[in-house]
This record gives sequence, structure tokens and C-alpha cells, in this order.
Amino acid sequence: MSGAIWSGQVCKDYPECCNKNICASNISHYSPLCVMPVNGTFAVMAELKVGYESANITDPEYLADMYLYHNEQVGKMAQAETLADCTGQTSGMLCRCHLDLMWSNDVCQDHPDCCNQPDCLAPNVADKVPLCVPETPAELRGSIRLSSPWTLAELENRVQGVFQKMSGYNKSVVKLSNDKMTAAFNVTLVAPFTVTQLAVPIEELKANLTSTITVEVKARATMTIVRNQSEETAKSREKRSLEETWESHTLSCDIEDSLDRCDWSVQSHGDDEDFVVANGQQANLQCKQNGYQSTTATLVLTNPDDIWSGRYTCAFRDGSISYTATGVLDLPPTPHINLESDPDNVDCSSSTNKQIISINCSVTPHSDLYEFHFEDPENVLDDKNNVPVSNDSYAILKGYVLCKNAGDEFHTTCKVTYNNTSEYTKELTVPIITSKDSFCGADGEWPKTEVGLNATRGCEPGRVGQKNRTCAGKDKWGPVRNYCTREDIATLQNEAENLAKGFGVTPERVSDIFNDMKNVTNTNCSATLGDVIDLINTLDLMEDVSTNFTINDNSDIQNYVDSSSNILSLHWSDTAEINQTLSAKFLKAVEGLTQNIDVNQSTTMFKATNLILQEGCEHEATCSRNLLGMKLQTSSSLLRALAVERLTAWLPTEPNSVSSSNAMVVVLGNCTTKMEATVTIDFPLTQKRKHNHKVICVQWLRDVGKWEPKGCEWTHTDDDHAKCVCEIAPGPLEQAQGRRSGRRVVTLSALMSRGPVDIPGLVVVSSVGLGVSICSLIVFLAIEGLLWKMVAKTKLSHFRHTALVNISLFLLLANCVFLMSFLDLPEPFCLVSVLAKHFLYLAMFFWMLCLSIVLLHKIIFMFQPLRAQVFFILSAVTGYVCPLLTVAVAYVYYDILADGSDPSFSYHDPETCWLVYNGMWKGSLLTFVVPVGVITVTNLFSIVIVSVTLMRPAVSSEGKVDEKDTAKSVLRVIVILSPIFGVTWALGFGVFLLDVYDGTAWMLVNYAFTILNTLQGFFILVTGCVGETKVREEFVKRFKLFKYERTASVMSQSSSTSIQKK
Repeated sequence: MSGAIWSGQVCKDYPECCNKNICASNISHYSPLCVMPVNGTFAVMAELKVGYESANITDPEYLADMYLYHNEQVGKMAQAETLADCTGQTSGMLCRCHLDLMWSNDVCQDHPDCCNQPDCLAPNVADKVPLCVPETPAELRGSIRLSSPWTLAELENRVQGVFQKMSGYNKSVVKLSNDKMTAAFNVTLVAPFTVTQLAVPIEELKANLTSTITVEVKARATMTIVRNQSEETAKSREKRSLEETWESHTLSCDIEDSLDRCDWSVQSHGDDEDFVVANGQQANLQCKQNGYQSTTATLVLTNPDDIWSGRYTCAFRDGSISYTATGVLDLPPTPHINLESDPDNVDCSSSTNKQIISINCSVTPHSDLYEFHFEDPENVLDDKNNVPVSNDSYAILKGYVLCKNAGDEFHTTCKVTYNNTSEYTKELTVPIITSKDSFCGADGEWPKTEVGLNATRGCEPGRVGQKNRTCAGKDKWGPVRNYCTREDIATLQNEAENLAKGFGVTPERVSDIFNDMKNVTNTNCSATLGDVIDLINTLDLMEDVSTNFTINDNSDIQNYVDSSSNILSLHWSDTAEINQTLSAKFLKAVEGLTQNIDVNQSTTMFKATNLILQEGCEHEATCSRNLLGMKLQTSSSLLRALAVERLTAWLPTEPNSVSSSNAMVVVLGNCTTKMEATVTIDFPLTQKRKHNHKVICVQWLRDVGKWEPKGCEWTHTDDDHAKCVCEIAPGPLEQAQGRRSGRRVVTLSALMSRGPVDIPGLVVVSSVGLGVSICSLIVFLAIEGLLWKMVAKTKLSHFRHTALVNISLFLLLANCVFLMSFLDLPEPFCLVSVLAKHFLYLAMFFWMLCLSIVLLHKIIFMFQPLRAQVFFILSAVTGYVCPLLTVAVAYVYYDILADGSDPSFSYHDPETCWLVYNGMWKGSLLTFVVPVGVITVTNLFSIVIVSVTLMRPAVSSEGKVDEKDTAKSVLRVIVILSPIFGVTWALGFGVFLLDVYDGTAWMLVNYAFTILNTLQGFFILVTGCVGETKVREEFVKRFKLFKYERTASVMSQSSSTSIQKK
């Protein structure tokens, strides 16, 4: 039997025959000898060829008792009928079909004379399987595009000549256009055929006419439509609100042929246009070959809108041949319910009487099949009057609220029933303002509103949506948020929504969306927040479309770049939170679109004001590009790059960082799941990097909506640029985002630390050091006051201790103010503290200069002592007037005379409560650094002069001077004079010369500077009191005298007590 295999018993006894067509062994006695192959448990319909003489079978009903075997018994025939009978003739086999069957197309192709005839006499005709087939009417509709003119008669002859060779040919009709260059034909066949069999006459007709032919076959495929419901809905038809979705529809098409391309289209009710159906948010398409020459096309519509109502056509295609089936799907309309009250709230703040209110419920799109019902569960409204007006699709509930019984709010529900089948609900909460509530008074069109609630107003003609305004506090209205959208922008978003759902996705409609988006954004009209939101939503929806539809037209890509750039040029919002949300959504859209598009290689760059898209070097190991001043280089194949301006200023950043550059969207190609890529970008900074401010190289994490520095490092080049090197790993996040095979997208940028980089523990060290220094200075000043007469007897000592007291006093006050700066002082206290610190520290240094001058004068003019009057005039001018003038001039120059155009040109920095430093020789800090630097150098010079003087032998000295004693004397001078002369402040030059990118050296210098200078007061106490012999001796004497006097006083009191007792 054709298609049969040896039975299981034959295979068991003669394994050499198994799986072979011929068996030479003596097996004719086996019963059964052959069996039909089957798998699983199912019914089998097959055509068997039986030799009656050899099997001695006279009735086909005998076959009904035959068992099917494959190694074991697997089934039994249920029914058998005779489809054809054949008898041997001299010239071949004479066969005739039974049961009104006709010859199969295999018979017609091999034996054309038999086609459409009742009998067939031909060699081996009985071997054809299938031999006979039932009538299956099918209509072929074709179109012909001719290369040269033909007559109608010639075309009819050619069409009939090729198709009458097919089994079941019935008739053909041909229509020729007026120019005789195109024609249409209809052919009716009543026998089943396959794509391969139909391709034979079509290819022959193409060759005969030298033409292009397309054919659509009706009635070969079958369509079924199934509505799927959730288990809960199937049990009970519960009513649903607008937010609830619970059903889907499955449309299936089947054809008994093996095809690999399935297309769907839908024609909406009342519309002649066919809309292509593609994969999308609500549509899922599958085309599956089932084996046994059958194919199934499935369309699943999940929570479909009413746009999906209409006549569906599924088409199985093979080249120019398509097999179609149609079906109708009716869906209830998807209503938009608008429920509002008039007025917006019930005002019971100044009255206990009843307040009239109307609840308006309207539905779009309009229909006279809606029924309305209101619910007032709290029974607040009295004199209810439900007035549905069906022809306009709205209803009104009128009543009044009794203020004396009113609460804070009441709720009402509008239920809308469509054609007694589908029910939709929407709830409304109406606030009630009582005398206890705080509120904002009416302001123009804005009604009285309770604090914390929003008031809403309608839009002007030509716009849809609403405006709202929040009552932020008592009689304190917030800004108006205008969510009114232009009608053309709203229509554009609706069209993009349909494409994203999978409805009507064609290259022409995609081009229209991008072209219209460019036109609506390229306008001089001011945009509202609603316009911006809808435009970004449209861009995001087109990103969804691009995941299933290839966008490769260069004009579409240019329109995408232009419209995106135009959106960035619009004014978005004055609220940072709104801008952050919109910018993250905008970046997600441009990332996806840039990743998914396929650029025609003839065009490599698309330019706009705020965006530049450039193709990369897909087949090269490394690639370099320069966009908007950003220099890009990759170690992996660069597919394309997109430079974006302005966006990073709106994207959310960490609290301690700010945006400082534009963004670069990089799409890498030829990626594997294990391959890492190195991306290097030199970013021009939008603001010059300040000293000790760190650049943070980051990449955007789309799923969490934030910048992430992981894998990126900053390399310093100069303060106007930031070089970022990022290792892009192919982890789960990047792989999941890949919408095209082997592509990976990443967005990179550079942020700036909001303030100078904090060194770990430096604040603690400063606080402890300042505390120790303040206590030490208090002790030092107390000792100076206690021993002043003893230690300041001579002119020189008087001058020296006067300077020391002023140095200590100004340092004490400066340290106290500096310690207060750690409290994050608000303005104007921050400015006052800066002025105080500036003056006090400068006064300390100028008094150090006075002391240094006195010391130099003593050494240089040894026999000309400095007069007291000269010293006090010099010290008063130098120690008080000079620092005061310096501070005053600096403040006037940097704050009062500044025009405010440059924020960095300011006297003080409110974030650090200190002077401004904008780089070498820039900023108000120069008015502190330059005087301190000059004084420190002068004081160092004084120390050197003193040291040199000590190393020279005295004129009266005899013999050599002990070098160890000299070295000790010099070291003692350096140790004593360094804190008094502020030598440790010289480390400040290292602090300014080194920057955060210097790493360990920068940290060590900052630690050393902080420790030495915060402990300066302690060093002054040690060197000025403990280290000075005169002060130490006088302090000891004073202490002994105090102890002696106290002892004498105690003894005197004891003696007096004894005498009294006697």
C-alpha cells in the first residue's frame, strides 16, 4: 500500500527489511503485512490502494475490521469506502472515480488527456495518491501587468489554455484595460490544489505573456473567531469599569498546504480601506506549519478597542500567490466617560443652607444605544432628577446638598450600559468646603478650592484636555498647569496609538506620522505642557512601533531627528519633577528608535538643531566620530551614534551632582552575549570645572531611570573637557533592551559634583583641631593677661607680645566663626560669616607681618631701636586698616559692582560659605591668597635671616662655634616662629596647585594643611608659653607665689582659730 510501512511482526522477524521499500524474504503469509504509520492517539483518514485479486477482497467494508500495527497494535480502521476502481488494460490502467470525485491535479499534470474526463486510461495512473479528490470550489482573482499590448481574445485563450490543464477547471473571465497594458482575470476551480500545482500554470502564463502576475485565491482557507474570557467572567457576567480588561479574541485561519507567510488585514465597518494588522500592543500574529501539508495563521487581539471591529482577511502567501479567507468581528464601542460636577465643589463655608449641584455624565463617541444610571451611595443629594438625553449621549443628575448635614466630600457613580450588553462605570468625588476648612478664594476663572485640592477648567476652542491649578495654602494658588493640547497634536497621538496597537502599520502611515510630527513641532506657536506631553507620548509610541516594524526610509529618519530636536526646543515645564519624568521618557524613545532603525548607507548623517545622528563603522573593529564637539571612539563595531543637546539638564541627577555636558546615545553592532565593549568619549563641559570638583562619567539605566557611574572612569584633560572611558558589559539589562539581533544601546554623559569633593574624615579632623585650637588660644590669652607686666617690660618684648596677643585674638575669633560655618548657615548669615572670616584671618596675617617687621628691624638695625610711637602707628595701619580695606574692596568689586551675568563672578559661594575660586588667578579668593602669600614669603624671609644670623659667630667669640648648638638654635627658631609667622599656611599653595584628579598626593596635602592649621592655636600656646623661657619662668614664679600665699592664708586662718578656742 502506498504510504504504508511493514508491520511490526515483519520488522521483528526480518529486521533487514524494516524501513526499506522492498523485502526479498518470504513474508507474503504475514497478516497484516503492511500498516499505516501513526503517532499518538488520533483519527486517521487515508487513501489505500488495494489489489483485490491478491488480497481477495470484494467489499471495502472488510477493511473496517483491519488493525493498524507499528511494532504493536496501535489502532483499528473505523470505516472504508471505495473512492476509485481500476482495471488492467493492454495500454495501461483504466480508472474511474466514484462518489462524484474528480481526478487530482497530480493526475492532470502527468496525464493531461484525462483531466476533467470521467475515465482515465494511462500507464501507472493507479499509483497516484491521491487519485481522486472531492469538489472544492475556489475562485482565483489575478492581475496581469503586460510588457506590451495584447488583445482581449489573445489573453482569454492564453488564460484558458493554462488553467484548463488543472483538475476541476470550470471557467475563466478576462478584462483588459483601455491601454491594453493591464488585465484582470477570474478563474473558477472546483478541485483542491496546492501552491506548487497552482504555480505551474501561473509560471507558464508569465512566460507566454512576458508579464508580472499576482493571484489571490478565495475559499481555500477557512477562518474561525473565538472570544476568550477570564474564568471569573465566564462564571458570571460581572459589570466592569473602564479600567478593567478581561477579554481577548482569537482569529484562526487554516489551509491544507505548507506556507510560511501569513498576513492579516481588517476593513472597519463603513470604511472601504483595508488596514494592515501587525504585531503590537493589542495584536499578536503567528504563522505555524502543522505538518501534513497544513498551515495555521493566528491573530490574538488582547483587550481590543472598537477600532478592531470589522471584516478580517487572512492571506497565506507564496510569491505572487495568496490564499485568503474572511470573517467578521463585532466589538462594542470603547466609550470615554466624562463625569464632572457643576460647580466643582460644594461651598458650605459660609452657609448652612442647601447648595444646588449638577452631575454631568457624557460619553464619546456618540451613540443612541447608551443608557445612563446614577448612584448616590451616601444619599447626600436630595431632589434627584435623572435626565438622560440619549441622542447626545449624556445625562444630568440635578439636586442639592444640605450643608448642615454635609461631610468633607461625597461620591457618585455614573453607569453607562451599551445596548444592554456591556456596562461601564466611572466614579466622581465632589469636595465639600466647610467653615473649618482652609481654602483659596476665587481667582478669575478659578473657583474657591479647598487647600490641597486641584481646580480644573476647560480648554479654549481648538484644544482638548484641561487646565488645573492647585490650592497650595490658604489663599495661595499654585501655578496653572496647562494640559490643553492642540487638536492636530492629539489626533497625531491617536494615530500613533493605533499603530502601536498593531492597527494599520504600513510604511506610508509610518512616514505620515513622522512627517506630521515634524510639521506640528516646526511652528512659531507657543506650546503648552499638554502639547509637550502628547508629542513625547507620540515619539514613545513610535518607538514601540519600531520594535516590530523596520524603519529604513531616510526621509522618515530625518523627520524623526527634526521632530525630536524641535521637541527639545519647546518650553516644557517650570517644575523639575515633571521635566525629569518627561525627559526620561523622551530619552527612552530616542534610544529605542536609534537602536531599531536601519539607515540606508548612502546617507550617513542626519542633522538638526539639538540632535545629530551619524552612522558608524559597523564592520570595523574600532570607530571614531565627532558630534556636537563630543569625540567618540569605540573598541567594538559602532552601528550609529546620536548626540543630544539640552536633554541632560532635565534628566534626574543625584543630589550631589549636576549636569555638565550633553548626552551621547551609542548603538553597538555585532555584539555577542559575552562580549564587552570599551567606549571613550571626550565631552565638552557646559560649565568650566571648578577646583576640587569631580567629573562623574555615567551611563543611563533605562529601566530604573537614573544615571549610573558603574563601569565608567574620568580621565582629566583640562577644565573645559571631560574624557570618559566606559566598559559596557552585556549584562541582562542591555540584552533585554536589544530590539535587533546583535545590537546594544547605551547613553553616556558627564556630570559634575555639586560642590568640592569631600575628603573622608576631613570635617571631623577640622572640627577637633579647631576645638583644640580655640581652647589653647583662650589659655594663651589668659596667661598673657596674667603675666603681661612681667613679660612685657622692655620695648622689644612689649612689641612682640602685643603682636602675639592680636594674632591669637584674631585667630580665636576666626576659628569660632569658621566652626559655625559647618552649620549650613542661610543667607545673609553665610555672607556675614564670609566677611568675618575674610577680615579676621587677614588681620591675623597682617599682625604676623608686623611681628616679622619688628624682628627684621632688630636684626638689621641693631643699634637703632624702633620707637614705640612708630610701632603702634605701623601696627594699627597694618593690622587693622589694611585687612579692612582689602575686604571692603573685594566685596564692592565682586558683589556690588558685578552685573550678575556670570554667577561664578561673585564674592562668596553660598554652598561653602567661603570665597569663590574659579581656577588659577580667578575668583574672589585671590583677595585672600595674594596677601597671605606675600606675608608668608616675607615671614619665611625673616626666618631665614634669623637663622643665618644665628649661624654667624659673634665678633668677640674665640675659637670655633659648636655646630650642634647652632643647629639646635636654628631649629628652635624655626619651630617657635613657624606657627607665629603662619609658615604652615604655605601648604595652602599645594592645596591650590593640586586637584582632585591628583589622587593620593592631593589627599595627603589636604590632610597636612588641615591638621597643621587647625592646630595653629595649640602650636602658639606651646611655642609662646611653654617654649619661651621668660614666660615659663614667670609662670612658675607666679604659680609658686600663688601657692605660697594660699598656704600662708590657710596657716593664718588656723592660728586664729586656735587662739579663739583658748
